[in-house]
Amino acid sequence: MIEPLRVWVDLHLHGAMRGRIDPADVMQETWARAMQNIRLFDSSKGTFRGWLFGIARNVLRDAFRANTSANAGHGGTSWAASLDQVTDRVRGFVQSVDRNDALQHLGETIRAFDESDQDLAICALEGLKLGDAAVRLGISYEATAKRWQKLRARLASGPIARELLELVE
Repeated sequence: MIEPLRVWVDLHLHGAMRGRIDPADVMQETWARAMQNIRLFDSSKGTFRGWLFGIARNVLRDAFRANTSANAGHGGTSWAASLDQVTDRVRGFVQSVDRNDALQHLGETIRAFDESDQDLAICALEGLKLGDAAVRLGISYEATAKRWQKLRARLASGPIARELLELVE
C-alpha cells in the first residue's frame, strides 16, 4: 500500500509544485493523519486503501493551499510544520520507501504516458474497480477494460508495476 500511494503522490505533483512540495513530506503527513485517525476507518464505507488515498488527497490539497498562500505573501506557518509530530519510525519507513529505485522508475514510466493513460494508471494505483474507473474516465466499461489490458501490457516489464497497479472486475 505504501508503494502505490508514493507513486500516486508523485503523479499528482505537477509543474512548479513538484519543486515546492516534497512527496516524502506528503507521505509522512498522510501516514501521520491515518495513524491519528485510524479509529475513524469504517470498512463498511469502503476499503482501507480508498480511505488512505482520501487522506492523501486532503494532505495534497492542504499543501497546495499553504504553498499558494505562502507565495502570495500571506505569511503563516507551513503545513509541513505538523510533521514534527510524526514518529521517527514512520519517518524512517517512508524515507526508505522513497529511495526505492523501482518506485521512481514506475512513476517516471507513468508520467511519460499520455494524460488519458496516466489517469487510468492513477485509477489502478487507487485500486478502483473497472466500472468505477470507467465512470471517472467518462468512457464505457468495455473501453476501460481494453485500455487497461494494453496499459498493463506496457507496464509488464516492471516487476513492481504488477504488484501496485490493479483494476478489479
